[in-house]
Amino acid sequence: MYADNFLIILENDSVVLSCDFLQGDQFIISTNLEGDVSVISINDNMNIVRHETITDTHLKTNTAFCSHTIKNPNKDTGVFLVGSENKHITKYNFDFRDYTFERVGSFFGHSHSVRSVSTNKDTSRLLSTCEDHSLRIWNYDNYEALTILSGHKDNVVCFNR
Repeated sequence: MYADNFLIILENDSVVLSCDFLQGDQFIISTNLEGDVSVISINDNMNIVRHETITDTHLKTNTAFCSHTIKNPNKDTGVFLVGSENKHITKYNFDFRDYTFERVGSFFGHSHSVRSVSTNKDTSRLLSTCEDHSLRIWNYDNYEALTILSGHKDNVVCFNR
């Protein structure tokens, strides 16, 4: 049932690039090639409860390559991260009461499109991969890069969580 409804909801002219569960199994975050972020309610017949295009004044488009939701129940409930063509990772907070989300911070430092993001179990560190041929480990709380693993000969696009 869910898979059929989800496919209908996401049918459009853009390619879905990532999906992740938010707030247990209540919502799904999805990103696409056009820079759109959608929040889909599983409990509400897979309806899109929020749809927004990520904008960046410096780019004509802003492909949203990846999303990652924070699953630490003691920290940042409703928070998700989006890595995109604008060279940084943006942290959003989703409000479950009125289905809005707001930008609450950004990780800056990559010199090309961010392709994958993930956090460690206690959400103290963030790992990102990028088309600038690097991986970065960040301090999740203060947005600072702790380690840069560079020197790869090609894009670093993903890793297993």
